[in-house]
Amino acid sequence: YDHIIFLGDLNYRLDYGDQGDKKKPSKALYKEMCQMVEKEKFSELFAKDQLTRELKAGNVMAGFTEGSYKHPPTFKVVKGKKLEY
Repeated sequence: YDHIIFLGDLNYRLDYGDQGDKKKPSKALYKEMCQMVEKEKFSELFAKDQLTRELKAGNVMAGFTEGSYKHPPTFKVVKGKKLEY
C-alpha cells in the first residue's frame, strides 16, 4: 500500500503536568492547557501526548509516522462547550 490511514479515538491523552493517579488535571492545569490551545501552542502540548511518546518508543504502529499538527490535541470537555471541562 502507498497510504494507510488510521481514524478514530484511540483513547490516547495528554500526560501534561501532574494530573495525579486519576489522570485528571486540576482546574488551574486545565486552564493552562486551554490557554495553550487558544495560543495554538500545539507542538508543546503534543510533546506530552501519549500516542506520540509510544510511536517514538516503537511500542505502537511500528514503522508509521504522524504528519504535522495543525489542530489542537483532544482532551475531555463538556459536550457542546468549547473548552469547559
